[in-house]
Amino acid sequence: MNRNDIQYYKDFDYAIELKNSNRLDESLVQFKELIYDKPNDYHNYLMIADIYWDKGMLDEAIIYANKALDLKPYSETVSLVVFHLYWDIGDHHCALEEMRRYTSYKYSEIYEEILNEL
Repeated sequence: MNRNDIQYYKDFDYAIELKNSNRLDESLVQFKELIYDKPNDYHNYLMIADIYWDKGMLDEAIIYANKALDLKPYSETVSLVVFHLYWDIGDHHCALEEMRRYTSYKYSEIYEEILNEL
């Protein structure tokens, strides 16, 4: 690990601390800055989506969650975030499409539980 990577992870941890301290706006700025350092790290986009979700800004959250999904399409965690965001805004069609997309190549116990509840 080089010096830049060490600093990146320190900055990432700091952004998490800000979020956990409910300093959402500061955390949001920090994560957006981290995107410049590692634009292909889906974690930053997922964290930004989560912050926007916490702030009730679901349209913005979906944008960042979908970017995370573009970078990590086979992640069940990312898929579930996208599913729940669409479901929360009432776009059940897009939510179910994401469920279908993910389960078309990989079984998900969580999605099966969701289907059973529906």
